[in-house]
Amino acid sequence: MKVGTDSVLLGCIVNCAKPQHILDIGTGCGVIALILAQRFHNADIDAIDIDKDSITNASENLKNSPWSDNLTPHLSALQQWDKDAHYDLIVSNPPYFVNSLKCPSEKRNKARHNDTLSFEDLVVHASRLLTAEGDFWCILPPVEAETVTRLAELNALYCSERYHIHNKPDSAIRRTVLHFTKAAVSFCQEHHCNIRTNDNTYSDWYYQTTKDFYLWEGL
Repeated sequence: MKVGTDSVLLGCIVNCAKPQHILDIGTGCGVIALILAQRFHNADIDAIDIDKDSITNASENLKNSPWSDNLTPHLSALQQWDKDAHYDLIVSNPPYFVNSLKCPSEKRNKARHNDTLSFEDLVVHASRLLTAEGDFWCILPPVEAETVTRLAELNALYCSERYHIHNKPDSAIRRTVLHFTKAAVSFCQEHHCNIRTNDNTYSDWYYQTTKDFYLWEGL
């Protein structure tokens, strides 16, 4: 799968106070892990994926980056990941199609359909691997985001923030970035953000959020 807006947005929006150990679930080519390595210089980052070719690609990308000492790719399913250390920060751009028509490419199916990583497994194991003070962030379409929020609460993860991403100010929600903690919250902060303005230029919010990771002169 190519680098996409979802991964870049998640990597840029994530907020955590000086994490020491980070887990990227379903790393793909490693783009989220690379963004987080640039943002959190002292963190050790484990990047896992079930697809061998994706891990080969991620390994090459991470090795050739200036932050290679802090980045370790692993061929592993989340359900089998059992490292001793727990994580201050867990992030995921997970597969989200459920019982949907599949394409001929098995690799695209793995990346986009949740046959191998159900939403329930995602929140159960995120809760298992997260420290008591840790943060779990993910990005999903709005309907799936509501499903994950309900499942998370059943597993002692509470939604403290939602970033609702619109393509334009008056368009429907395209994606929702979710922030979960183990500490119960009295309310969830809601943010509505748009990628473009009504005249189809990039919004100031999108530019400010992603400017350190895009070559904006080319857009």
